[in-house]
Amino acid sequence: MQKNMDDWSNNPDRPPRKKSRTRTRFARFLFGVLGSVLLVAVAAATMVPKLTYRLPTQADSAQSSTHGDATLHLEPNAQLLAVQANISNAPPNTVLVMNVLGGNSCTGPILFPLQTTSDNTGQATATMIFDDPQDTTIPSDWFFNVQTKGPDGNALSISCSPIQVDSSGLTGHATLSPVQPEGQNFSTQSTTQGLTTLHVDTNAHTLTVETLIFGAPPNTPLVMHVHGEGSCTGPILFPLQATSNNAGHASASMTFSQDINGNPLPTTIPSDWFFNVHDTTRQGLDGKPLSIACGPVQTIDPTTGFAKLDPVQSPVAPTPTQNPFGVTTGLTTLSTTEGLTTLQLDPNAQTLTIQANIFGAPPNRPLVMHVHGDGSCTGPILFPLQATSDFAGNASATITVNYTQNTMIPKNWFFNVHDVTRQAPDGKPLSIACGPIQVVDPSDSLAYALVLPVQPSQTAPIAPLPTLQGTTQGLSVLFLNAAQHILNVLVHLIGAPPNIPLSLDIHGDGSCTGPTLFIIPATSTVTGNATALMPFNNVQDTQIPNNWFFSVDDPTKKGPDGQPLSLACGPIQTPGQVGLAQLTPILGPITSIQ
Repeated sequence: MQKNMDDWSNNPDRPPRKKSRTRTRFARFLFGVLGSVLLVAVAAATMVPKLTYRLPTQADSAQSSTHGDATLHLEPNAQLLAVQANISNAPPNTVLVMNVLGGNSCTGPILFPLQTTSDNTGQATATMIFDDPQDTTIPSDWFFNVQTKGPDGNALSISCSPIQVDSSGLTGHATLSPVQPEGQNFSTQSTTQGLTTLHVDTNAHTLTVETLIFGAPPNTPLVMHVHGEGSCTGPILFPLQATSNNAGHASASMTFSQDINGNPLPTTIPSDWFFNVHDTTRQGLDGKPLSIACGPVQTIDPTTGFAKLDPVQSPVAPTPTQNPFGVTTGLTTLSTTEGLTTLQLDPNAQTLTIQANIFGAPPNRPLVMHVHGDGSCTGPILFPLQATSDFAGNASATITVNYTQNTMIPKNWFFNVHDVTRQAPDGKPLSIACGPIQVVDPSDSLAYALVLPVQPSQTAPIAPLPTLQGTTQGLSVLFLNAAQHILNVLVHLIGAPPNIPLSLDIHGDGSCTGPTLFIIPATSTVTGNATALMPFNNVQDTQIPNNWFFSVDDPTKKGPDGQPLSLACGPIQTPGQVGLAQLTPILGPITSIQ
């Protein structure tokens, strides 16, 4: 039987890790755990029917609608693992192979195989008990996959999902969602965005990762990874799982004591980490769950970081055709490039460290970045950096230079990002994002630049698109450095009215209308986006209070109470020194300010 299964399963050269066997005593035990008597289903492998392939003639071109659930229970004392699967809407009267997979993927190595045949309504069930002397808990990187025979004779995945393990570590459950054929994976563009915070506790030797996702496909199982090696496709270090709700929102929080390979945690957050969100119901060109959002992890201090997640389109559209000089002219696409740059001056060592994190740039594109003087994006170039954006449009660069001219960071510097494949009217690389460098500490040795999109001057101005009230949403992350009494607040908004001033406020007393504690000014772009970062000094709290709210107000309009119109609001959820607020639209009548 195993030979026949391996003829078209996704791992033909390696047998499953364990063998199945009949255990009557353990089957009785499972009556209470799985909710059904498993005596018939735990037959020996020789009793499984021989494979026959009877696929409907239209199955190859139709979208999969196969779904179901799988339950796993591990009994470490008996060294047994029980697996039960219930499948619906499979191709009727068709042999199905179901696998518990490792490797945190729907295409990982096969660990435990099951087999059954669907009935004429597409329903199928299977239960099997396996020897499992290795595991004392169910690993967090297991997936459950359902396959049938594809048109090329190889295995075709029709349903898959990560296995979510309960707090005991002994019971896992997978809610199976359809997997679409590769040719149908990319019919819609990703709109998934989010924000992730990371915090290393050097005393407890733990890493806590918390993420909020919005704009994901609704009711869809997601897997999220911290990747290494400076890429959205680098090695997976820390996995998380969540399922989006009806609105496409999802959240997940997990604390790790080691990485996925059992290696100890770093004492600081590396500068080459990325955070990636995958849709487990769709496969990318590499056969792995489809990436739908990604972003670089940017550090606020050595033990605290965040990642702003932007949509990933797969496959990536071809880059514009280049002329013989390597530049493209006449493009009319609006820039969406944004970023955050930090500057740290060490007056004792007479060095200046510049770190830039860019997102939303044209994908796979060489970039040059400059610190400019004279209070302008076009002032004299002082310090150059270089980077190449990845397939998601993200890029990062860090340099440390000797700096003996001053013991303070000047207040007239700007940071500019250029696309070297496109020319501006002056013949220089086209500026796609720029922002002033703001000094944020009393010693004038630490500064930030919020880098916002710059639209090509050769592009005709585009009239702002009308924006309906009640579309503003976003995410805010707060980092409290209690030792230095500094609160750093980062917020990213979408769907705001275009080209207007905004007031971003933190309120107390557990309400969107409570007393205002902190105010951050911002201005929306032509597309209704806004990003702001503000440090507040002399904050005496040792933890972020659990009754704070974050609101977004439009000071150009009045609400019913005569105050600036509130566009979005949300509670700040906090585990201590890191807070996260998901901002949702507020509806209501408005009055224009005359």
